[in-house]
Amino acid sequence: MDRLQVYYNNLINTIVTPVKEVPVVRRFGHPFLLWSTCLQSYLSESFTTNPCYLTDLELRRLHRRFGHPSADRLQALLYKAGHETNRLAIEQLTRFCHHCQKFGKSPGRFRFTLRDDVNFNYNIIVDVMYISGAPLLHIVDEGTRFQAGR
Repeated sequence: MDRLQVYYNNLINTIVTPVKEVPVVRRFGHPFLLWSTCLQSYLSESFTTNPCYLTDLELRRLHRRFGHPSADRLQALLYKAGHETNRLAIEQLTRFCHHCQKFGKSPGRFRFTLRDDVNFNYNIIVDVMYISGAPLLHIVDEGTRFQAGR
């Protein structure tokens, strides 16, 4: 800019040269140079039609400011706001969020109810199935309804 002897006047949004002043339009916090009137109308139309993609930093900020929602809730929120979202990026964001890992719900444990009239491992149901020609053994305990397959 020093070599060309120009400067940007951000108060009136123009680039001042020794010969003339060139108008500048601010969109999304950035100045855009306008060359002619037809280009100006083209730019103003493109600002209303182009979708706005969110960066990784903006997605993390939204995730944090909305109280660390799940991937489904954050995607529904962004869909209602009119943003196109990538499901895998949102899932990865929630999976590697430090706060969600530290204070999130535990994965849980295996729970079952014991009935009075049935004993544990007293009666099991065995089934042999074939998937793609390979045998599969499926076992269900009648008392706990626990299932296993090999």
